[in-house]
Amino acid sequence: MINIVYCVCGQSEIPDGISEERKRKIEDTGNKSLREQMIGAAKVLKTGFGLYGINEREVIYVKNDFGKPYALDSPEVYFSLSHTDGFAVAAFGGAELGLDCERSDRQIPDKVIGKYFTAEEQKAYGNESIRLWTLLESYGKFTGRGLVREKNRDFHIPYFKSEYYDGSIFFRFIRLCGFDVTVCGPVKDEIRLVKTK
Repeated sequence: MINIVYCVCGQSEIPDGISEERKRKIEDTGNKSLREQMIGAAKVLKTGFGLYGINEREVIYVKNDFGKPYALDSPEVYFSLSHTDGFAVAAFGGAELGLDCERSDRQIPDKVIGKYFTAEEQKAYGNESIRLWTLLESYGKFTGRGLVREKNRDFHIPYFKSEYYDGSIFFRFIRLCGFDVTVCGPVKDEIRLVKTK
């Protein structure tokens, strides 16, 4: 099962029960919107790790060579975090995964579309470029290499309504609270949505 934990941001008070490092990063942030996103991220991480009986305060985060974070002392729990103006979301599961979110009404510039989307994707997704963007971002997070390193990929993502699985990669698209969210992983799995306050 993949647990997707999300919250609508807007709180400026730092929640209890988060790691000192995360608390310090929030306190050092002067940008109000980013601070609210970071507080939302802290809340979804606390709730998500809590689903596995793990206290987020005790999680030691490490990163791979490309910057993808892992929980050092909990290698059986994989996670991916994303936040944007007004929203924070994280996916947790028992296999490698990636997740991304963006405002549903955000427009991707044509220059970016031409750089990252194949001709087949541009035609299939048309004016739903933000949806495709979250698919590609989630894939880059899944591989741990990021979107920039995946731009020269040799495959395209066919159009699908909510779920796609080709036997080796699984995508699930969800629209939550006015945000497009996509999770990506190696196996087709059940999704559980968990809203945190």
